[in-house]
Amino acid sequence: MKRKVFFRADGNDKIGLGHVIRSCAMAHMLKEEFECHFFIRNPLPSLRQEILQTCSFIHELPDSIDYIEEAETWKKSLTGNEIVILDGYHFDTAYQKTIKTAIHKLVCIDDIHAYHFVADAVINHAEGLTYHDYSAEPYTEFFLGTKYALLRKEFLSSANIGEEGRKDDIFISLGGADINNDIIKVLALLEEKMVRQKCHLVIGSAYKHELSLSAFLKETRLDVSIYKNLSATDMVKLMKMCRFGICPPSSVSYEYLTVGGELYLHMTADNQKDINRFFLQTNLAFSLEDFPVADKKLQSKSRMLQQEYFDGQSDRRIRDILENLSAMDLAIRKADADDVQLYFDWVNDPLVREFAINTQPIIFENHYGWFHEKLKSDTAYLYVIEQNHKPVGQVRFDIDKLTGEAVIDYSVSTNYRGKGIGKKMLRVAIQKLSADKADKLTLIALVNEMNIPSCRIFEKLGFELEENDHSNGNLFKTYKQVISD
Repeated sequence: MKRKVFFRADGNDKIGLGHVIRSCAMAHMLKEEFECHFFIRNPLPSLRQEILQTCSFIHELPDSIDYIEEAETWKKSLTGNEIVILDGYHFDTAYQKTIKTAIHKLVCIDDIHAYHFVADAVINHAEGLTYHDYSAEPYTEFFLGTKYALLRKEFLSSANIGEEGRKDDIFISLGGADINNDIIKVLALLEEKMVRQKCHLVIGSAYKHELSLSAFLKETRLDVSIYKNLSATDMVKLMKMCRFGICPPSSVSYEYLTVGGELYLHMTADNQKDINRFFLQTNLAFSLEDFPVADKKLQSKSRMLQQEYFDGQSDRRIRDILENLSAMDLAIRKADADDVQLYFDWVNDPLVREFAINTQPIIFENHYGWFHEKLKSDTAYLYVIEQNHKPVGQVRFDIDKLTGEAVIDYSVSTNYRGKGIGKKMLRVAIQKLSADKADKLTLIALVNEMNIPSCRIFEKLGFELEENDHSNGNLFKTYKQVISD
């Protein structure tokens, strides 16, 4: 039985259609392996059709309640086995926290990094960002950049087709809604530049400015053809015809660059600034103000970079993310007295002793007393991590009540090393600690500098390297991360 994936996004003439379109693109990537459902408020008829091409079910939500109330109501119908994917600016920290307690995994599609994330994964297909640009829980994984581009299959299959047979025509699309009617500004600029090429203008089902557009076209000298609500297949055909493209730095610009061409950018919203900055800095695309760019070297560089950043393989990478989340069924439990031998075996593992502060072997009698004292302590949290009912490792947090610091100790069973288990173990343990002790804590990890895999794990989990400490002739790196309640 397929695991259910629930997409939650909205789209209309006020907020645009981008959230829904890229969520549908992601749903198409997943629909063979997952049962995809789409949750939306008041979908346009054309948008409903688009959704049903990629999702088995569409669920309309009432728009008479606020979003926190929506989350509280929605969670009551969830079974705990779903993966929920949120795409929209109103799905803030409070919304995420409400939903996350009722599901298997939470994914957020983002492009503004404006609030704290508690999701298991964040996908932002803008380039030039790192996890340092985000506020998130230590367990949150980040998938950033164009290699995770959320594009429809028609565009991915047309990646890097070349420019043979293209006319000097101009493809223009400012999204499905063009809320502020920026099309008029773009056309006026082209007229000012005395452009003579044929312009192919695409508008969407949510575009509400056709009267003003019609009035402009009656007066202009530009040669403009209008296309409304094109399918992805027809969009690709039109893009293939045109050597030049004018788009906002949003998903439609990704679509054009994937098919290939000389792209000029016109920003229509603040959330496009990350993509706009990177494209202009690298010369992947150019500012519309500079149309047309005459420098052949810059044109050649742009075409080369397009092939590098848009390889048409993002669907495979997105599937990998969701399959890993779905399969990441590590179980966690508190350690008990029966685990004393298990912990003794782990603590005396040669590799564990090599990288420990105290490198000497541990005597069982000493271990037995220490272990039972830890079990009784209200400041020690000992967790055993299991996979398929077999123990794969342990994570311990020793908490200082006065400072709110929690020192981490963890180890992975020998048979499970080199499989990415360590990072996953720490994620689920941090989540468990947050649930068991609802306080703000500063997590601290002391890692032997020679233990490079462990250093990388904490760095990938978003821990900050604070300082170094010397002990027994070895250098230990100190990593810190604050977790919220």
